[in-house]
Amino acid sequence: PALCTIHSGKIASMLAYTRLMAEQLFAPPAERPEVAPTRKRGMKAVWTGSIAAFIELGYSLKAAAVFNDGKISLVDLLECLGEAFGIKVSNPYRVLQEILCRHGGYTIFLDRLKAAFIGYIDAIENRKLK
Repeated sequence: PALCTIHSGKIASMLAYTRLMAEQLFAPPAERPEVAPTRKRGMKAVWTGSIAAFIELGYSLKAAAVFNDGKISLVDLLECLGEAFGIKVSNPYRVLQEILCRHGGYTIFLDRLKAAFIGYIDAIENRKLK
């Protein structure tokens, strides 16, 4: 190629590694647990989002200090949330590092949550107007 430099190979490798990390991070889990049918009592909520989305939510809740007046460690908070949602994250700090490397922003999941909630509220408001 005309623009080939001594560092082109290294840059290509870094870009490929970054793309691979992103694909692995946002790929759906290989095996998702069976979700129980909806029922009034004893229903279990199972996390079916990505691990990155779970970590994004957990870090956000920790940063907002909405549990135990902020006096809970991140690991304890993620463990409690994990038990509630049926998910276990072995290394949340590594996942945060991957989130920090995102090119699309740090809050992809939170932005999606906000948009979904606003859409839900808009749908309720539209029903009231009819």
